[in-house]
Amino acid sequence: TGSAPTSVTFYWGPTDGGAAQGSWMYSTNLGVLSTGLFSNTLSSLPANKSYYYRAFATNSESYHWARTSTNFTTGKPTVQFTATNSSGSETSTPAIIQVTLSVTSAVDVTVNYTVEAGTASNGLDYALTNGVITIPAGEIGVGIGFSVTNDLLDEYDKTVNLLLSNPVSALLGA
Repeated sequence: TGSAPTSVTFYWGPTDGGAAQGSWMYSTNLGVLSTGLFSNTLSSLPANKSYYYRAFATNSESYHWARTSTNFTTGKPTVQFTATNSSGSETSTPAIIQVTLSVTSAVDVTVNYTVEAGTASNGLDYALTNGVITIPAGEIGVGIGFSVTNDLLDEYDKTVNLLLSNPVSALLGA
């Protein structure tokens, strides 16, 4: 674009807009830049989604698009329990244990959960079997619900342990 001060605009979106400014979903004006490399940080993008981008430079002498559009795919979110422990009374049924993503995902996320031995007895103190949960695309989390048996006995606190495993379209969090 010659030696005149050059303004650069970064165009991006879920589809390739080519060399037509109006065909891109988003744009960011990076201002007047010197010759050389530059970068632009995009934040708050959903996980597991592909995007295209292309730069456009203009000044008083000319204008140019980058030769081609380029694409990238955002990384996988982490999936984990919202709290590392939770407690409630036997009269609080159903119990809900929340599972959340670090960021929303553009695709469904599934993860297995396993009921591990604790001090409570499955079938006697509560009812929950191993299963799979799905966090729908665009959602941040879901709950695992299970019933707690109110046996009217004055007892010590009891525990139920849950484990997450084998996530699809996500990574296990802490």
